[in-house]
Amino acid sequence: MPQLMQPLQDVPDRPFRPVQITFCYFAFGLLWMLSSYFVEHHFSSGKDPHFLGLLVFRLSFALLSSFLLYALIYRLKTLPDIGKWRITPRNLSFVHFLFWIFWIVFIRLFTYFALDDLVLRGVFIYISGLILIGCTTFTLFLFLSSVQNWLDRNRQTFTRFTLQSGVYRTVLIILFLTLLIPFISFTILELLSPQVENNAFSELKMSAQIRALQLEGWLGEREHSTFLTLTSSSFIENVRKLEKNGDLVARTAILGQFESLKTAQQYRTLILFDTQRRPVVSIGPPMINPAEAQRQIKNAVQKSYEELYSKDTNRTDFIVPLYMKNTHNPLGWVFVILDQKEYLSSYLDHWSETTSDKQILLVEQKGKDTMLFRKDPGESGNSVIKVFPATNNGLSRAILAGGKKPGTLKGNTLYDETALAAWYPVKGTDWFAVVKIDQRNLMAPVRNLAFWFNLAFISILMIFGVILLFIWHVLQRSQILAADLREKQLLNNFYTLPFIGMGVLSVTLDKWIHFNDTLCDIFGYSREEFSKKGWLELCGQPCMEEHPILKALGRGDSTEFTEEKTFCRKNGETAIAEVHFRCVVASGGTSDYLVVTVEDITERKVAQSQIYRLSQLYATLSHCNQAIVHSRTEKDLFERICYGIVNYSAGRFKVAWIGLIDEQSGKVDMTVSHGIPDELIDSIQTMRIVTGFDSMKNNSPAAVALRENRALWIQDVHRTSLMTPWNELLEKMSVRSLAVFPLYQAGKPIGVLKVYSSEPDAYDDQSKNLLNEMANDLNFALDNFEREAVRKRTAKELEESERNYRQLYTERMQAEDEIRRLNQLYAALSQCNQSIIRCKNQQELFIQICHDIVEYGQMDFTWVGLLNRKTLDIVPVASAGDHQEYLKDLYINALPDHPAGQGPAGEVIRENRPVWMQDFINEPAMKNWRTHIRQFSWRSSAILPLHRNGHVIGAVFLYANVLNAFTDSSQRLLQELMEDIDFALEHFEKEEQLQLSAQIFAQSSEGIMLLDAGCNIVMINRAFTHITGYTENEVLGRNPKMLSSGQHDRNFYTTMWEAIEREGRWQGEIWNRRKNGAIYPEWLLIQTMRDAKNNLTHYIGTFTDLTERKETEERVKWLAHFDPLTGLPNRTLLHIRSNLAISLAQRRHEPLALMFLDLDNFKNVNDSLGHGIGDELLKQFADRLSTSVREQDTISRLGGDEFVLILPGTDTDGAAYLAERLLGIAARQYNIERHEINLTVSIGIAMYPTDGTDFDTLWRSADAAMYRAKQTGRNDYCFFTTEMQARSARTLQIDNALRRALERHQFSLVYQPQLSLDTNRIVGFEALIRWKHPQFGNIPPDEFIPIAESNGQIIPIGEWVLKTAVRQLRTWRDNGLYDFTISVNLSAVQFRHHRLPELVMNILDEAGVPPECLQLELTEGVAMENPIAAITVIEELRKKGINISIDDFGTGYSSLTYLKRFDLYSLKIDRSFVQDIPADTEDMAIVSAVISLAGSLDMRTVAEGVESREQLEFLRSRGCTEIQGYYLSRPLAADDVAAFLGNGYMETKT
Repeated sequence: MPQLMQPLQDVPDRPFRPVQITFCYFAFGLLWMLSSYFVEHHFSSGKDPHFLGLLVFRLSFALLSSFLLYALIYRLKTLPDIGKWRITPRNLSFVHFLFWIFWIVFIRLFTYFALDDLVLRGVFIYISGLILIGCTTFTLFLFLSSVQNWLDRNRQTFTRFTLQSGVYRTVLIILFLTLLIPFISFTILELLSPQVENNAFSELKMSAQIRALQLEGWLGEREHSTFLTLTSSSFIENVRKLEKNGDLVARTAILGQFESLKTAQQYRTLILFDTQRRPVVSIGPPMINPAEAQRQIKNAVQKSYEELYSKDTNRTDFIVPLYMKNTHNPLGWVFVILDQKEYLSSYLDHWSETTSDKQILLVEQKGKDTMLFRKDPGESGNSVIKVFPATNNGLSRAILAGGKKPGTLKGNTLYDETALAAWYPVKGTDWFAVVKIDQRNLMAPVRNLAFWFNLAFISILMIFGVILLFIWHVLQRSQILAADLREKQLLNNFYTLPFIGMGVLSVTLDKWIHFNDTLCDIFGYSREEFSKKGWLELCGQPCMEEHPILKALGRGDSTEFTEEKTFCRKNGETAIAEVHFRCVVASGGTSDYLVVTVEDITERKVAQSQIYRLSQLYATLSHCNQAIVHSRTEKDLFERICYGIVNYSAGRFKVAWIGLIDEQSGKVDMTVSHGIPDELIDSIQTMRIVTGFDSMKNNSPAAVALRENRALWIQDVHRTSLMTPWNELLEKMSVRSLAVFPLYQAGKPIGVLKVYSSEPDAYDDQSKNLLNEMANDLNFALDNFEREAVRKRTAKELEESERNYRQLYTERMQAEDEIRRLNQLYAALSQCNQSIIRCKNQQELFIQICHDIVEYGQMDFTWVGLLNRKTLDIVPVASAGDHQEYLKDLYINALPDHPAGQGPAGEVIRENRPVWMQDFINEPAMKNWRTHIRQFSWRSSAILPLHRNGHVIGAVFLYANVLNAFTDSSQRLLQELMEDIDFALEHFEKEEQLQLSAQIFAQSSEGIMLLDAGCNIVMINRAFTHITGYTENEVLGRNPKMLSSGQHDRNFYTTMWEAIEREGRWQGEIWNRRKNGAIYPEWLLIQTMRDAKNNLTHYIGTFTDLTERKETEERVKWLAHFDPLTGLPNRTLLHIRSNLAISLAQRRHEPLALMFLDLDNFKNVNDSLGHGIGDELLKQFADRLSTSVREQDTISRLGGDEFVLILPGTDTDGAAYLAERLLGIAARQYNIERHEINLTVSIGIAMYPTDGTDFDTLWRSADAAMYRAKQTGRNDYCFFTTEMQARSARTLQIDNALRRALERHQFSLVYQPQLSLDTNRIVGFEALIRWKHPQFGNIPPDEFIPIAESNGQIIPIGEWVLKTAVRQLRTWRDNGLYDFTISVNLSAVQFRHHRLPELVMNILDEAGVPPECLQLELTEGVAMENPIAAITVIEELRKKGINISIDDFGTGYSSLTYLKRFDLYSLKIDRSFVQDIPADTEDMAIVSAVISLAGSLDMRTVAEGVESREQLEFLRSRGCTEIQGYYLSRPLAADDVAAFLGNGYMETKT
């Protein structure tokens, strides 16, 4: 260290002058920047100051300022270290130079990318330089100041000055952010440039299109206006006159109209040609190309104006043909030539002015030449249109290359500037509307925004950095000041402690050298008064005794001593303090001064005194309690009580005596006393003052206490008239206050306890509480004495027998326990009653009751359960006590058949009586819960029902940890508590009913008004105002006659009021008037209200507005006969009208046609587009039907997409014609919400009377014909025939027979065997249903199964098939046939049944058949109808072990995606693919593909319809697993199966 510090000692630092150094640096920088600005301003060429001007000056400044900095600080040797790097003047100057170079490059790049304005760029560079000079100067000043501060603080030390790492890290972070944020912002800006250009192109194209369309519109309006003028009747008449006789007036009129058009429409020339194509009248300069006019006239011969200009043509000149009025005879032509310059001048005035960022132009392209029309300011200040050639530039070349199409361009446009341009052609002209924007202007706003954002951010960073450096400097400086003030501050803080008085006292004890304010406050003097008093004067006479000790302390014989001292404050109050003296010895060994600390402990002493007094009171109470325990007689108890009150109260209570009531005289005689002076005892007993004046018949203190059953407190005997007779005696006894307590035994007053004190106001709240508690304990003891006396009498009577004595002792103990429990229950009952009063609702009451019973009734656990009326579960709603987890897994209910309802709780609910369980665990009724309750320590339990309005709503459950906890008295108290709770519950319900009644009155939708006996309105509800419109203020005090509508006469109201007076009520429909004058119907009920004496007090009227009901009734009547969707007659009205039409046709002998219409594939519309689209389609179709029939025809919608037409007077030809027409109408396209829908209809026609003579017959016939039309391909109509009638009759017969076939046992099952090609053994049978009808014979399944599915009989039939097949399998298994399964087919209706898995499992369980022995078969169509639902059902059946197969595979359609997801057991190949094998190669390929597909999906294959050996061998060769068919066996009866299996048939066949 000495060697390290040697240079500092040899070469001392020159005096620091941070201000001078930084001022020199700043002045140099400022002068340099000003000279740089001067040179650049006078010698700059006006271009961007890049490397020529500012760059050279800035680099020069960086170099020279670094040299200047080195010259200013080169002699400084004490500079800080940054980590391991030591700062020297040379290093610091070099860093300064590098920083300036970095700043110059950064600012140059920043301004180049951010600013396009060269002037602004130069100004910003100068300003940034000035800001940097200022920041550098300030940073340098702070740096040098910190060095100076360190030198000032460490001048005498030899430590190195190391700069804290946080300082230079903060500087580096600020520099990094200064570079990073601009880089990120301009990088994002460059990335967003393409998007900005695309948005600009879109805006430019839209703007150009708008301008072009505006110009087109103007041209069109101009041409149309010209056409209307030139084809007007007046102009035509003038032309006719001119051609006919050369009328000069007509010529003048034509010239005038031409002049008007030329001026108004900016035309250059207008020429009138006659029918010979010769010019007759013209205005304006002559035509440049007359041949062009002749060509256009030739083209316009025999053409109208619309025909000429229906397509885009040249719109700068045009022909208007003239014809005679109401004929097509030509009169001539008018050739019109546009003055482009004038027209465009007028038009371009309406375009927005060219702004700095966007320019709007009009370009004309004639061949390869391009002309530019631009609006420029003229000499007079008005805008004029100037035309410029603009051929050889990028814009003209782009327009020429694009032809007549819109386009865009980025690059050089007109004046070699880089711009974005878009153009749009004007139809019928060579014009293009062009909008362009300079690329630099396009990005300028974004760049400027980025520039100012970064400028603000960098400025904030620099300011923030400077502030941080300044704060660092201030902290450095403050450390020096803090070090100087630390010791003084610590001493001052200690010296000015607010709770200890401190002072420095002279050795002579008469002069204070120093003291704090707290010391003055303790003695109560001001600082001036205190400074004039010595210690002895402050402490007074008591301190004189300590004077020798203080003198010894002053002499140095002792160093310190401490004691508690009582002294008098200035205001006379006595204070207690803890005083500590300590002697401070000087260097010579003599006492210099005394340090005195004084702590005021007055409040502490008062608190200790209060604690002592309370401890004495508690000691008194403890003694009295011991006296109660140890006393054997009442007198002994009284003596002990009086003795304890006087002797254990530390003199607070002077006298205590107890007096008993003489039953004969009714007076109170003193029995025991303590504390009465001896000299007064004889006189008191002789004079009988107490007995004489403490009478129960006057207002003595004892009489008042006994009469009012309360303790009487007299805080000052001189301030109450009650003590007047005893004043002389009390004066002799020195008594100032007394307390009187009534004494009771067995609830009967027997005497009083009086306590006297010599102090006034001796009974504070704590004393009162303790004395009251003592009196209560005394009363309790007297009750015990009474009970003890009873016990003793009983013991004396039964002492002959030791056994009886023990029994008596046991009863006494039980009685004591009972008393304790009763006391606890009384306390619980009292607290519960208070809770009943306080609680506002049922839940709050239950919670509080549980807590009160546990806390005051000494129950271990209590809970309340309410009955759920739906499930009859008892649900806990409140609980208290230990073992709350008991309720977690508890489930009980009131169901007699449920195990959870067979306990005592269910019995309580059902029988409405309490249950008392004195041995809870061993209670027989608790056997279902014994395991659950053994983990708890309960021994007794009680369950008491809760009622509301006489009905049981729940129960209260009580648990105690002792046996026989519920005695008869306890039971009575608990039942009394339940009655109080029931009353509270009814009270809650009544309050709820009252609130509900008020809410009903206010919220009722019926209007309610209350009238007084004079029929004046006194109250209404909101519904009254809503219905009538009258507010409460408008009707109160008024008669209801104000609502009269005038629709009823006087007799109506007379009858109404007679009924009210006679019967007390009237109700009926009445018409009243609202406030707005509207008349409305209402249903009114008026009732009378009478008091207990049957006097009329009020009328109450309730009424309901019937307006909506009347409207609803009309709507219901309409809905009863019309379809709400289409408005067509429904089925009801159709019956009425059809019967009427048939009756008329019968009487008139006319034909009648009934059409049944059904929309084809309408379900697809609902499924794909939604029901909203479907409903709209039905309405449009109904509208088309309504417009296609006659007024006497009836159209009805039966529902869905079915319609019926009744056509009176229509024969077969008419019906066919109308059907053809309806097919065409229905097939027209429907446009609904952007959907184009094509739909067809199928029509069935029945004729009266050929096909039926009543509506039902005709309807069924038309329905059958409609289905025949659908079967023949849809979009057709069909008449009913006899063949349809026969088929319909057959279907009806089978339908009727099906409904009785099952109960008449007409169905049977046959079983077709299935052979495994792997084992050559029978592995299963397929159950097939057969129906043999006694009348119709054998009916095939394919005929009756569809009918059964349609009428719903398939469900019971399918269930019968499944049950019969499974039972048969059970029979076979019982007979020893195990090795095969049974297959049952499921219909679509069965498969969709929501309880299918449950039904199948019930059947299997009932028969005792394993699920793997059953195989269910369903067709492809059933599975694919709703594949998602099918997957769910199949998975559920497979989980239960039931196999699923797809029957007739290949005849429907399947999705391989869903087929893969189906958990299938096998695929059954339909017989149609097997029957032609091996002749049909296509069938062979299909079968092979199905077998291969099943194998890849791990499924088995079963081939149906195998009838030959060749078919079997082919299937075996392809890998088919099973077969069935006639080759193997025909379907067998159940009785033939055993014989088939026993004869080895399968071996012989294979």
